[in-house]
Amino acid sequence: VTVNYIARWDGTSWQALGTGMNNRVVVLLFDSTDRLYAGGAFTSASGVTANRLARWNGSAWQAVGVGFNQEVRALALDPNSGLLYAGGSFTLAGSLTVNRVAKWNGFAWSALGLGANKEVRTLAVDRNGLLYAGGMFSTAGNATGNFIARWNGSMFRSARVAGANAIRGSRVGAGPMGEAERGEAAPRVVISYWCANGHETRPSFAIDAGAGTWGNGATGIS
Repeated sequence: VTVNYIARWDGTSWQALGTGMNNRVVVLLFDSTDRLYAGGAFTSASGVTANRLARWNGSAWQAVGVGFNQEVRALALDPNSGLLYAGGSFTLAGSLTVNRVAKWNGFAWSALGLGANKEVRTLAVDRNGLLYAGGMFSTAGNATGNFIARWNGSMFRSARVAGANAIRGSRVGAGPMGEAERGEAAPRVVISYWCANGHETRPSFAIDAGAGTWGNGATGIS
């Protein structure tokens, strides 16, 4: 079966979703109504212009606004507000400067502050609606991001991982040992992840407080 970068398994065989995409798909996400979002390097989905992001409604692909000028590598959905977040290597949504992370409210894309100075590779939203971004970035505005940051709805704050290195996958920060092996417990943050069937997993990760903010002079994490 010709599927062109994306396919669906029905329990017995693979099926195409329309005629697929014209370039690679990197990330998939379902919303609460089982609509599928696909992000990647493509510019067309089943012949429909869809710049690096498209939505499958069960029978056809649709564009999600004007899309982006470069690859989408991460998607996250806030289940409370319904806001969709996208991250990647892009700098524009249409003609709007968004610098590698953007928010979709159902009608239009908007920037999240000054964004990130390098690629965003993973996104997660906790149950309070706070967005966490991880990736290759080191700064946003005049502040240091150190590969991980948190958006509280109006500004980014850094959430630096001790001994930080680039965050490349779908999990942000983790350690192999228990707290008993480390002495005093480190401050932690809980992040919720949802699968396509709506099941929630809530792992906790260590954070490094007092790492500064993106775009203002305050310090710490709130």
